[in-house]
Amino acid sequence: MVLQALKTTGVRVATAQARRAGARRNMGGHAPAPEWTGIDKVVRGYFPQDYQLSGAILGGYSVLIGLGVLMSGGSSEPAEAPVQKAV
Repeated sequence: MVLQALKTTGVRVATAQARRAGARRNMGGHAPAPEWTGIDKVVRGYFPQDYQLSGAILGGYSVLIGLGVLMSGGSSEPAEAPVQKAV
């Protein structure tokens, strides 16, 4: 008796979900472009898409890191050779 009740409930739930799945559509459209203000408006004038802005940011950091590595290339003095003591 309990198994029959569980089976009936399971069939009823599965049938309801199957009916609902065919009619449900979750397709979103494009959202309207946001209104940028301040520095965002200036930057978005040059890089309107998100991938362009992220590429510019990554490129800027790459240039800064590259310049930092090149500028800290080391000193122009040769390193002193270690002195060994005679034993």
